[in-house]
Amino acid sequence: MGPALPPPTVAAPEQPKPPPSASASATPAPPTALAVPTPRTLPAGLRGYGIQGEFRRADAGTLGDLVANAGLNWVKQQVPWRDVERAPGKYYWTELDNLVQSMQARGLSILFSVVKAPDFFKEPALRGSAHGPPADAAHFRTFMRALVGRYVGRVQAYEIWNEQNLAREWGAVDDTAYGEFLELLKQGYLAVKEIDPNAIVVMGALTPTGVNDPKIAVDDLTYLKRLLALNQGEAGRYFEALGVHPNGGANAPDDTRLNPAHSKATCNGGWANHDSFFFNRYAQLYQALLDAGVTGKTVWMTEFGWAVTAQPAEGYEYARCNSENDQAGFITRAFEKVRAETPYVTHLFIWNLNFQQIEPATDEKWAFGIVRKDLSGRPAYAAVRAMPKPQP
Repeated sequence: MGPALPPPTVAAPEQPKPPPSASASATPAPPTALAVPTPRTLPAGLRGYGIQGEFRRADAGTLGDLVANAGLNWVKQQVPWRDVERAPGKYYWTELDNLVQSMQARGLSILFSVVKAPDFFKEPALRGSAHGPPADAAHFRTFMRALVGRYVGRVQAYEIWNEQNLAREWGAVDDTAYGEFLELLKQGYLAVKEIDPNAIVVMGALTPTGVNDPKIAVDDLTYLKRLLALNQGEAGRYFEALGVHPNGGANAPDDTRLNPAHSKATCNGGWANHDSFFFNRYAQLYQALLDAGVTGKTVWMTEFGWAVTAQPAEGYEYARCNSENDQAGFITRAFEKVRAETPYVTHLFIWNLNFQQIEPATDEKWAFGIVRKDLSGRPAYAAVRAMPKPQP
């Protein structure tokens, strides 16, 4: 997350390609014809207390213990498609199998956020650079059928893509991008519902940027309104929950652009002059759904948090303004605020658990972590563990 152009949330560096003996499987049978199932209306009220981590590791059990011991009940894992389908129609499941088994053993529900098409399915211009989508969304449907089929009943929710309003995540966000994402969302939704009708489909969260330049990014609210304008809100037929990524910057959860009361809201020259810098951005995105006639949806914060470091990455200078105690207080207040004020927000995923294990201190993702490289907790971890987590 960042002030004007938050970078994409990425998983750990791609692991070495496994040997041919790794758990590979052939391409599943072609999809059957399927009428578009009506999305379910999910119950209101905060019930998902979650966190995103990089759990595709040998120590998945240890990481799962950290989550469970904090009293959280959901985990989010980003699943780079390219890491699983490393040759057309060949799937390698070992890391995800370990993750699912470890989290399931600890009673944790799982959200998979699926991103990053393999190069061999992308447009030539996107190969080797942007994380982008496949040239043909039918390939995505095939992959999602394989993924959901592998973990039917064990993975509870799937987020279709991530921060697709960023050129780094999609390629140029030009006038064709909205229709392309709509088709990807549709094919992902159909795949999930064909294989596991009980699984929840989350529309990939947009990132708050405040930028409207197709070569860089499109503002999240602008993007959502343009997407919903297609075919009279057709996108609403293909998800049950809207993913969002609120960015607190150096602002407390109760701050707004019109009332940036937190004493550090103007540190380092700003971070208070656009709604993107404030946690309550999610309410504007939800209102955009209602304005487009898309009703019956819940909102999942599939990523939220506050960065803390004395040496921030470029574009994240606000992280100097937050203390570790700020981070702890802001995160717990966010849960409290959502639970009290906006029952349509039902799941929150802290960004992040353990990226200090993975990234150098100069990387922007490091600053958001609530445990250190040695897995000892920052104050935010203890605060999350201690906070009430009532169910509706």
